[in-house]
Amino acid sequence: MANPSLTSSLFTELFGRPNSDVLHIYTDGSRLENGQPSSAFCIPALDISNSWLLTRHSSITSAEIHAILKALEFAYSLEHSSVFIFSDSLSSLTSIVNNKASQIQAIYDIRRIISNLKSAGTKTSLVWVPSHCRISGNELADLAANNCFNCINPRHISNTLSPSELCSLLIAAHT
Repeated sequence: MANPSLTSSLFTELFGRPNSDVLHIYTDGSRLENGQPSSAFCIPALDISNSWLLTRHSSITSAEIHAILKALEFAYSLEHSSVFIFSDSLSSLTSIVNNKASQIQAIYDIRRIISNLKSAGTKTSLVWVPSHCRISGNELADLAANNCFNCINPRHISNTLSPSELCSLLIAAHT
Protein backbone atom coordinates (compact mmCIF):
# COMPACT_ATOMS: atom_id res chain seq x y z
CA MET A 1 0.00 0.00 0.00
CA ALA A 2 1.31 3.40 -0.96
CA ASN A 3 1.87 6.05 1.67
CA PRO A 4 -1.27 8.22 1.25
CA SER A 5 0.38 11.44 2.43
CA LEU A 6 3.39 10.99 0.17
CA THR A 7 1.18 10.01 -2.78
CA SER A 8 -1.05 13.05 -2.28
CA SER A 9 1.97 15.38 -2.04
CA LEU A 10 3.57 13.91 -5.15
CA PHE A 11 0.29 14.21 -7.07
CA THR A 12 -0.03 17.88 -6.11
CA GLU A 13 3.58 18.49 -7.12
CA LEU A 14 3.10 16.80 -10.51
CA PHE A 15 -0.27 18.26 -11.46
CA GLY A 16 -0.60 21.31 -9.24
CA ARG A 17 -3.81 23.24 -9.31
CA PRO A 18 -5.64 23.69 -12.59
CA ASN A 19 -5.73 27.20 -14.03
CA SER A 20 -8.52 28.71 -16.09
CA ASP A 21 -7.21 27.01 -19.23
CA VAL A 22 -6.70 23.52 -17.75
CA LEU A 23 -9.57 21.34 -16.56
CA HIS A 24 -9.07 18.56 -13.98
CA ILE A 25 -11.92 16.02 -13.86
CA TYR A 26 -11.96 13.09 -11.44
CA THR A 27 -14.06 10.00 -12.20
CA ASP A 28 -15.19 6.93 -10.33
CA GLY A 29 -17.53 3.99 -10.54
CA SER A 30 -19.03 1.93 -7.78
CA ARG A 31 -21.17 -1.20 -7.48
CA LEU A 32 -23.34 -2.58 -4.73
CA GLU A 33 -23.43 -6.30 -3.90
CA ASN A 34 -26.91 -6.50 -5.46
CA GLY A 35 -25.39 -5.60 -8.84
CA GLN A 36 -26.45 -1.94 -8.98
CA PRO A 37 -23.59 0.19 -10.38
CA SER A 38 -23.09 3.95 -10.40
CA SER A 39 -20.79 6.39 -12.19
CA ALA A 40 -19.68 9.85 -11.17
CA PHE A 41 -17.33 12.67 -12.00
CA CYS A 42 -16.37 15.80 -10.15
CA ILE A 43 -14.54 19.00 -10.98
CA PRO A 44 -13.42 20.47 -7.64
CA ALA A 45 -12.23 23.77 -9.16
CA LEU A 46 -15.74 24.43 -10.49
CA ASP A 47 -17.58 22.82 -7.55
CA ILE A 48 -19.32 20.38 -9.93
CA SER A 49 -20.29 16.83 -9.12
CA ASN A 50 -22.55 14.57 -11.21
CA SER A 51 -23.59 10.94 -10.78
CA TRP A 52 -25.74 8.32 -12.50
CA LEU A 53 -27.04 4.81 -11.91
CA LEU A 54 -26.27 2.35 -14.70
CA THR A 55 -28.17 -0.68 -15.94
CA ARG A 56 -28.28 -3.22 -13.12
CA HIS A 57 -25.57 -5.90 -13.40
CA SER A 58 -23.19 -3.71 -15.40
CA SER A 59 -19.63 -4.44 -14.31
CA ILE A 60 -17.55 -2.10 -12.19
CA THR A 61 -15.34 -1.59 -15.25
CA SER A 62 -18.38 -0.49 -17.23
CA ALA A 63 -19.28 1.93 -14.43
CA GLU A 64 -15.75 3.38 -14.47
CA ILE A 65 -15.80 3.71 -18.27
CA HIS A 66 -19.18 5.45 -18.24
CA ALA A 67 -17.88 7.90 -15.63
CA ILE A 68 -15.03 8.78 -18.01
CA LEU A 69 -17.49 9.11 -20.90
CA LYS A 70 -19.75 11.48 -18.95
CA ALA A 71 -16.74 13.54 -17.87
CA LEU A 72 -15.56 13.90 -21.47
CA GLU A 73 -19.06 14.79 -22.68
CA PHE A 74 -19.13 17.55 -20.07
CA ALA A 75 -15.60 18.71 -20.96
CA TYR A 76 -16.62 18.95 -24.62
CA SER A 77 -19.21 21.58 -23.67
CA LEU A 78 -16.49 23.78 -22.12
CA GLU A 79 -13.50 25.54 -23.65
CA HIS A 80 -10.11 24.59 -22.24
CA SER A 81 -6.74 24.03 -23.89
CA SER A 82 -6.13 20.90 -21.79
CA VAL A 83 -8.35 18.39 -20.03
CA PHE A 84 -7.01 15.89 -17.53
CA ILE A 85 -9.29 12.96 -16.71
CA PHE A 86 -8.17 11.23 -13.51
CA SER A 87 -9.34 7.67 -12.84
CA ASP A 88 -8.34 5.01 -10.34
CA SER A 89 -9.34 2.27 -12.80
CA LEU A 90 -6.22 1.22 -14.66
CA SER A 91 -8.13 -1.50 -16.54
CA SER A 92 -10.60 1.07 -17.88
CA LEU A 93 -7.87 3.44 -18.99
CA THR A 94 -5.99 0.58 -20.64
CA SER A 95 -9.13 -0.50 -22.51
CA ILE A 96 -9.57 3.02 -23.85
CA VAL A 97 -6.01 3.65 -25.03
CA ASN A 98 -5.09 0.24 -26.44
CA ASN A 99 -7.23 0.77 -29.59
CA LYS A 100 -8.41 -2.85 -29.61
CA ALA A 101 -11.98 -3.82 -30.35
CA SER A 102 -14.24 -3.66 -27.31
CA GLN A 103 -17.55 -5.10 -26.18
CA ILE A 104 -18.42 -1.81 -24.49
CA GLN A 105 -19.85 0.85 -26.82
CA ALA A 106 -18.85 3.63 -24.41
CA ILE A 107 -15.17 2.97 -25.20
CA TYR A 108 -15.77 3.87 -28.86
CA ASP A 109 -17.72 6.95 -27.75
CA ILE A 110 -14.80 8.01 -25.53
CA ARG A 111 -12.31 7.60 -28.37
CA ARG A 112 -14.56 9.67 -30.66
CA ILE A 113 -14.91 12.50 -28.12
CA ILE A 114 -11.15 12.57 -27.48
CA SER A 115 -10.63 12.83 -31.25
CA ASN A 116 -13.20 15.63 -31.47
CA LEU A 117 -11.55 17.49 -28.60
CA LYS A 118 -8.19 17.15 -30.34
CA SER A 119 -9.68 18.52 -33.57
CA ALA A 120 -11.03 21.47 -31.57
CA GLY A 121 -7.54 22.17 -30.19
CA THR A 122 -8.03 20.62 -26.75
CA LYS A 123 -5.36 18.25 -25.46
CA THR A 124 -6.89 15.38 -23.48
CA SER A 125 -4.88 13.30 -21.02
CA LEU A 126 -6.12 10.17 -19.24
CA VAL A 127 -4.26 9.75 -15.95
CA TRP A 128 -4.31 6.86 -13.52
CA VAL A 129 -4.36 7.78 -9.83
CA PRO A 130 -4.18 5.35 -6.93
CA SER A 131 -7.39 5.05 -4.94
CA HIS A 132 -7.72 5.95 -1.27
CA CYS A 133 -4.48 7.95 -1.15
CA ARG A 134 -5.89 11.31 -0.07
CA ILE A 135 -6.07 12.78 -3.55
CA SER A 136 -9.00 15.05 -2.78
CA GLY A 137 -10.61 15.07 -6.24
CA ASN A 138 -10.49 11.29 -6.40
CA GLU A 139 -12.02 11.02 -2.93
CA LEU A 140 -14.82 13.41 -3.98
CA ALA A 141 -15.57 11.33 -7.09
CA ASP A 142 -15.68 8.18 -4.94
CA LEU A 143 -18.09 9.89 -2.55
CA ALA A 144 -20.31 11.07 -5.44
CA ALA A 145 -20.47 7.56 -6.93
CA ASN A 146 -21.42 6.05 -3.57
CA ASN A 147 -23.91 8.80 -2.68
CA CYS A 148 -25.77 8.17 -5.94
CA PHE A 149 -27.22 5.00 -4.40
CA ASN A 150 -29.01 7.14 -1.78
CA CYS A 151 -30.43 9.77 -4.16
CA ILE A 152 -34.20 10.15 -4.20
CA ASN A 153 -34.34 10.79 -7.95
CA PRO A 154 -31.02 9.65 -9.42
CA ARG A 155 -30.18 10.13 -13.07
CA HIS A 156 -29.82 6.96 -15.14
CA ILE A 157 -27.62 5.74 -17.95
CA SER A 158 -29.44 3.11 -19.99
CA ASN A 159 -26.36 1.25 -21.14
CA THR A 160 -26.57 -2.13 -22.86
CA LEU A 161 -24.92 -4.99 -21.01
CA SER A 162 -21.84 -6.32 -22.81
CA PRO A 163 -21.69 -10.01 -23.83
CA SER A 164 -19.36 -10.76 -20.90
CA GLU A 165 -21.75 -9.00 -18.47
CA LEU A 166 -24.66 -11.02 -19.88
CA CYS A 167 -22.67 -14.25 -19.49
CA SER A 168 -21.85 -13.39 -15.88
CA LEU A 169 -25.51 -12.70 -15.21
CA LEU A 170 -26.59 -16.03 -16.77
CA ILE A 171 -23.96 -17.98 -14.84
CA ALA A 172 -25.00 -16.33 -11.58
CA ALA A 173 -28.66 -17.13 -12.28
CA HIS A 174 -27.87 -20.84 -12.75
CA THR A 175 -25.60 -21.37 -9.75
